[in-house]
Amino acid sequence: MNKIKVIRFFLLAAVSLIGLSCNDDELNSSELLVYMRNWSSDFAVEKTYADDGSMIIKGVDEIKFPLYLTREATVDVYATIVYDERQVGAYNQLHGTSFKAFPVDALSISGNIQIQAGGLQSADSVSVKLDYSKIGNGNYLIPLSIQGVTSDDTGIRASSTAGTVFYPLSVTVNNIKTKDTE
Repeated sequence: MNKIKVIRFFLLAAVSLIGLSCNDDELNSSELLVYMRNWSSDFAVEKTYADDGSMIIKGVDEIKFPLYLTREATVDVYATIVYDERQVGAYNQLHGTSFKAFPVDALSISGNIQIQAGGLQSADSVSVKLDYSKIGNGNYLIPLSIQGVTSDDTGIRASSTAGTVFYPLSVTVNNIKTKDTE
């Protein structure tokens, strides 16, 4: 009886590992997929208001990254990247965090990107410009997803495992910066 339990355990473990490797190997498949990579684990921003009312930002004000293909395409590929607020809750639940969604009206995305025929990476980067005048202190998350892929190659699609990237952002606000504290 104990031998059967041991065999079942190893079979279950083997099936689990095979299932996990299938998800990880999607980008190594022969399918033509568009995907993204996270380049930074998190960003810290300090927002300070000067005596004259102007805002001084220390930290990132733009996130830029290219798109990739799993193999060369014979035709141009176009992908649309969007802010995907619905991913914030899923991310928080999966990682045990409590990020707030970065306000959609506080960012602008150049989200229509081309990967030229014969290339593996977009020449232009996705650009996400951040407007800190509309947010306060807090930990925010910026999830960006591939919304659509178009090409004359009808088999191309967005990766299901690398079609969304997450950029955590910590914002600290200092209300007044006087000349005496400089």
